[in-house]
Amino acid sequence: MVFARAVLASVAVFGGAFGAAAEDALLCGRKADMVDIIIDMQGPTVESVWRDGKLFVNRDTADGSLWAFSLPNTTVHPSAVCRRTVGEGAIARVEIGILCPAGEKACSSFQAQVLQRMDKIDAGTR
Repeated sequence: MVFARAVLASVAVFGGAFGAAAEDALLCGRKADMVDIIIDMQGPTVESVWRDGKLFVNRDTADGSLWAFSLPNTTVHPSAVCRRTVGEGAIARVEIGILCPAGEKACSSFQAQVLQRMDKIDAGTR
């Protein structure tokens, strides 16, 4: 697995009080704003790769990033998790970000579920 060999570079968590303080923050290279991210996910380089009753995952083929979004029937909605590899070769690192308005426990659980799903997508098992 590609991500197992990379170094985890950063994990950004935005939610609750943190969301208001993170106006200029970036989430996997994009402005950490749910509306802006959803609009970006409508672009021509974005493809749908997986969906169930709780979340869906898109890949932006322009930068290889994976983006997962919660669906309205979940306790963490509206939330997004992204993962992308930054750099190449020995200096490559994985960047993970989360935008989540729910409590820390719910957001951590959502992120863990999403990252497991992303691992399966990258492994081709979905």
